[in-house]
Amino acid sequence: MAPKIFLTGATGYIGGEALYSISQAHPEAEFTLLVRSEDKAKLVAAQYPKAKFVYGSLDDSEVIEKAAAEADIVVHTADSSDHVPAAKAIAKGLAEGHSEEKPGYWIHVCGTGMLQWYDWDNNRYGQDPLPEEKYHDIDDIDRITSLPSHVYHRNIDEIVLATNHTKKVKTLIVGPPTIYGPGRAP
Repeated sequence: MAPKIFLTGATGYIGGEALYSISQAHPEAEFTLLVRSEDKAKLVAAQYPKAKFVYGSLDDSEVIEKAAAEADIVVHTADSSDHVPAAKAIAKGLAEGHSEEKPGYWIHVCGTGMLQWYDWDNNRYGQDPLPEEKYHDIDDIDRITSLPSHVYHRNIDEIVLATNHTKKVKTLIVGPPTIYGPGRAP
């Protein structure tokens, strides 16, 4: 059975690239895409004719909850590190639409600005990081997932991580560094 993927941000730089890469690797996947208008949907449909669309903004919690509940996988790229209502709607939808036996999966794009928290807190602007403030995404996962709550973007990551503890949802937080190059968004 083809995986059902709900993706936010398909017309944006990261979301467009995610849609392209996932659809190339998994052409059987069934995509549902959150877009703000029929005009945006037409642009995307020209490149992805099999895609389904739900219409709304990140503030349309009911639309997002329903799409997340119906998806096997949610890929959240649209203002994903800063928009609390959308993160809460995804968390609620995934938890309501899945079980421990058949969990939902949430791939969440966060902001890596949070890794600068120590420098911000201690006015260390422009200085090299201290050895203890360097992070490795595998070896330091416990440190990264337990940063202080006041850290930039941390409020969203806490929503994602709390959802992971329900056992109905498996989460992956992706923190891309500098992003550049030509995008393939419609």
